[in-house]
Amino acid sequence: MSKRHPEFTINASQCCSFRYPAVPRHRGAPRHCAAPLYHAAPLATALLLTVTVLPARAQVAPEQERGEFPPAASSSETSHERYQIPAVRVEQGPVIDGVLDDEVWGRAALIDEFVQQEPLEGAPATEWTEVRVLYDGANLYVGVLAFDSSPESVAATEMRRDGSQIRNEDNFQIILDTFMDSNSAYMFVVSPLGAMLDQQVVREGEGSARGTSSNINLEWDGVWDASARRTSEGWVAEIRIPMVTLRFPSASPQSWGINFMRNIPHRNEVVFWAPIPLPYGLTRVSLAGTLSGIEGLSRGRDL
Repeated sequence: MSKRHPEFTINASQCCSFRYPAVPRHRGAPRHCAAPLYHAAPLATALLLTVTVLPARAQVAPEQERGEFPPAASSSETSHERYQIPAVRVEQGPVIDGVLDDEVWGRAALIDEFVQQEPLEGAPATEWTEVRVLYDGANLYVGVLAFDSSPESVAATEMRRDGSQIRNEDNFQIILDTFMDSNSAYMFVVSPLGAMLDQQVVREGEGSARGTSSNINLEWDGVWDASARRTSEGWVAEIRIPMVTLRFPSASPQSWGINFMRNIPHRNEVVFWAPIPLPYGLTRVSLAGTLSGIEGLSRGRDL
């Protein structure tokens, strides 16, 4: 499996002048890095930083920690219980410019365990993906590092909002079940060129695995922002979803269903964070994970 990681660099302004490669982690091993994302801290404070600024990690099962694909959740353990992300609140979110260099991303919850649905269902993803999640009172933020061992093969031509070609090219998808009812959800898709697609889902989009049933509202246009760019390592995206775009309970704290999917067409590969079996797609929110501990949201006025 290819794991493409940038090198951390300590420059002269940080009182040191050497560089070292990031050590590829075993799946589930802790990430010892401070913000900004690609720079390590001075050696004098390294031990302190590993305690105070480690990003929160999504909860995964022991089998996944060892690099094995976990079996389907048993009747006594749902996907919502098995795959969990701690909601990390910040005072001010990042600038959405497709760079991922804001210091605040260093505090984000980190998700980097993806598994294939296609072509080899249940196998680890062949390309490394890192997702970071933050929120403030007004917005949910998602940052994506989509590494690719063949960056020249990344497919991206569609530029239109809700363009039909987005789904067939490289893309990253998010689904939010804000009422945790395993029924209705909001879905957001972004491409390496920053093309955007969104839709509302009811009854888990029943009737289609690829989002073309009457239970998916393709006409919905939510208010949200995304910025993306291709890099020498693959591609990067930053996403901001205003709370006023969503409907959600008034409870505090609350939990939302959440899942992520990445499409890698040059490998004919589709990968998920919380696994979805064939023939279903991301709209199967009953199999989503959980974003837990969300509180102090600004409801504004639903759009």
